Amino acid sequence: MKITTMIALFAAIASSLVAGETIKFIDTVGEFPIPATAESVRVTEIQSRIQFRIRGAGPVEPVIQKDRNWFIAVVDKDHVWVHLGAGRLFYYSWQSDTKSRSEEWTYPNLGDAKLPKEVEDRLRK
Repeated sequence: MKITTMIALFAAIASSLVAGETIKFIDTVGEFPIPATAESVRVTEIQSRIQFRIRGAGPVEPVIQKDRNWFIAVVDKDHVWVHLGAGRLFYYSWQSDTKSRSEEWTYPNLGDAKLPKEVEDRLRK
């Protein structure tokens, strides 16, 4: 991902948080609407593993162990963090004007400016 795209992406996240929007945390099976869209986050259990789809995107096979402390954090309609319960975070972002999506694996670096404070706090639990 290009540096300018990353800067714009994190600026968008910061502006949405400053505007007073609340991050929606999902940590259970169900279908959850994404604000300002007709799309949703769908979480299902398949053979003691958790499968997720976010706006139609997500892994083909279930990747989350049911007994892990996993969560999906919907920052806004275009930015979602997924914590698998251990290790890495998965970050989805959509470009509203083109409907294109980018995905990024990252290791949680608590105190990193790009990680929303609410997500960081949840990782500390």
